[in-house]
Amino acid sequence: MSQFSRARIGIACAAAFLLAACASNAASAPKTSSAATGGGSSPSASSGSSSTSSGGSGLNEPDVNGDGKVVIGVLSPGDIHDHGYYESFVDAANAFAKQKGWTVITRGNVPDTDALNAARALCQQHVDMVALGAGELKDAIPASAEAVCAKTAWYVPAAANISVTPKILVSSDDPNQDLLAAGYAAGQLMKPKGWTTAGYVTGLKADFSIVAAKAFLAGIREVVPSA
Repeated sequence: MSQFSRARIGIACAAAFLLAACASNAASAPKTSSAATGGGSSPSASSGSSSTSSGGSGLNEPDVNGDGKVVIGVLSPGDIHDHGYYESFVDAANAFAKQKGWTVITRGNVPDTDALNAARALCQQHVDMVALGAGELKDAIPASAEAVCAKTAWYVPAAANISVTPKILVSSDDPNQDLLAAGYAAGQLMKPKGWTTAGYVTGLKADFSIVAAKAFLAGIREVVPSA
């Protein structure tokens, strides 16, 4: 699971900055009757980034705020040392940032009720990107449209109750795909050893946990039908 999370977040980070860069290039082109504003992007890349840098030129991506360094800010609703999902999100951000020579600022255990203020505080630290660790912090999203966060890109994990705006980049997780692949990989390890039983450890008995477990078993049975 953590490997899938790392890959997903790394790709999301890259995509967020790539889309912001595209918007920035558009900002440096000859102006039309309408100008794109904002610091993030939607999945359809139909957003723009602030074009207020000196000389009217586009921002220097991925240094979105143009301060000469790249800083990613991560807000998580959970324990970022849980050896599970919340930590894997931060680990993924750190691993990706290390490859690029970027910096990551993290804050865990952010209450839903404090999400908006936490996001504003993060933007005040001049981050180039705000990444929410889970959809529970959706109440932070309005900050993406505020002046304090004007020069930031935003990444938000998708959930059914999150409204997409032009300011944010949203990814969607499909447990059927992710866990089918994980189960298939487990099956590849099990088959040569003659194993037919695997364990799946999860948290609350929620719909997403049940769907994920079923997909994991289905993936194993693609290789070990009797599992």
